[in-house]
Order: sequence, then structure tokens, then C-alpha cells
Amino acid sequence: MRSPLVQRALLILAGLVVGGLGSELALRGLGLGPTTDPAPPFVVEPASWVQPDEVLGFVPAPGEFTLRFPDGTAVPVAHDPSGRRATPRVGGAVLEVHGGSFAYGLGLEDSQTLPWLIADATTWRVRNHAAPGHGPLQALLSLERAVVSDEAPDAMVLAYASFQDERVTVVRNWRRSLALGGTGLSELPCARGRRGSPRVGTCDAGLSPLPLADRLAVVHRLDLAGDVVHNLLVDSHKVTRNLIAHLHGRAEDAGVRFLLVGLDDDNYTAETLRWCSERGVPVLDAGLGWRDPRWRLPFDATHPNADAQAAWARQIAEALPAR
Repeated sequence: MRSPLVQRALLILAGLVVGGLGSELALRGLGLGPTTDPAPPFVVEPASWVQPDEVLGFVPAPGEFTLRFPDGTAVPVAHDPSGRRATPRVGGAVLEVHGGSFAYGLGLEDSQTLPWLIADATTWRVRNHAAPGHGPLQALLSLERAVVSDEAPDAMVLAYASFQDERVTVVRNWRRSLALGGTGLSELPCARGRRGSPRVGTCDAGLSPLPLADRLAVVHRLDLAGDVVHNLLVDSHKVTRNLIAHLHGRAEDAGVRFLLVGLDDDNYTAETLRWCSERGVPVLDAGLGWRDPRWRLPFDATHPNADAQAAWARQIAEALPAR
């Protein structure tokens, strides 16, 4: 006869098995299966439209490319010899626009992008330093590199939305996005520190999911829960707002005028703007509900359309300091 302790252990084990099986069936019944490899949101021809960068992690590659979306839409993009997306070539004081795919203008032609429209509406010589997957940390690293090479701009705009926070810290959720995008990156710059000078270094860009996450829905959900826990422990939001305040200070030290622009209308973006403004950072809340069909691309629900870019550009042009 088994001892009471062994019997209890077997009952607990049986309960776990039955509970796990029930959870697996329930999740699958809700359409929440294990890890799958979704189709890419677009394909690029030629495929080598980004290249590694020892400071920023990766940057757009020079050349002309075509982005093809699942519905057949084809969007041409051009990167200059420095890898920046094309903007009108005019002289004058230099304004750099930093940010991610929104400021880059993913899904839009060159003349519809935010930097291009700012150049059209002002007398600044605008350079598009934004890139899909970039955020505030790349803006800081770019400025520091420009200061060292004596090529700092006269002014810079950081086009910000709170979903960029995870890019600053390179937490698991962002690594998962990178894995789905097939970037093949092994390391990325990352930052830590909720106050004081940010600690900038490199983080592993790879993601190691839990065993069986690709086979069992329960394990996959646990793996996703790990993303949430990691982000809470790191506190990407507070790390990012602290880094932006530091970026503003570095820009002031270099004689570069700085403007933080909020593109999204979510609470976290608004809170970052408020927090930074209280610490003397010039801010512009240009947030709009880009997820509304009125403001988003018809063939890509994750990116804003030309109307949204134009609305942002008008506000930014009015808020920019005089040259």
C-alpha cells in the first residue's frame, strides 16, 4: 500500500495533468493555439534593405527598394547613400527627425513621409533618421556619434509613441517581434536605469521560447506571460522616459534644439510627455487615434496613412523653433 504522502503526490500530479489537458482543450477551442509563424506583413525587393550598424544595431541600407503588401500594393522607397530615406534636397539649417516606422513612413511614398512634409512646410533642411524598429535609444546614440564627429544637427525631433519603450530595453516582447521579422540579429543596444544617467550596453536580441511552446497552447501562453513579467521587472516605460530626459540634456550640451513629439493618443505616451515636460523637455502632444480607419493604411492596419502624416507634420511645423 502506498503511503499517504505518495497518494497525495499522485493526486496532485493527476490534477495537474487533468487541469493542463482541460486548459489545452479550452485554449484551442478559443482559437488560441501554440506558437505559429505568421505571414510577414510585407516583403521587400531586394531583401537587403537594412544592414548592421555597430552603434545603432541596424540601419536602412542605401538604394532603391519596393515594399510589397499581401493585397498586392507595391510601395517604392529610396534611401540615400547614408541609408536615410529621401527628403527634399534644400540648403539651410539641419533638422533631424528620429523615430521608428511611423516617422520613416512605412507603407508610404517618399513625398508622403513625415520628414518630407515637414521640409515642405518649413525652411529647415530635414533629414529622415527614422527607421523601422528604432526608437529613443537610437536617437541618443546617433546624437552622441554626431557630436564626436562634429556633425551634430541644428535641431532634432524625436517622434515618439509608447510602444517604442520595449525597443529601448530589448525585453522579451520586442525580441519576439524581431524573431517574427526574421532579422537575424544577435545583439542590439539596450538601456537600463529609471533615474540618473542611463546605463547603455548591448542585449541579446534572440528569443529562447519555453520547450514545447510550438506544440502546446498552454506552454505558449506561459511563454507569453513571461514577456509581461520581464517587462514589468525592467519597467521599460520608466527607463525610456528617463533616457529621453537624458537625451534632451545631451542635445542642450551640444547646442542642438530638441523637440519631443508624441504621435499616439494612448495614456502611456501622454504620461511620458507630461513627465518629460515637468523636467524641462520641450514637448508637443500631436497624438491622434491612428488605429481608426480614417488614419491608417488600408492595406496595413498597423501603420498610419498619408493623412495622419500630414496632420502630424502641420503641428510639428508650427511648433518648431525659428531657425
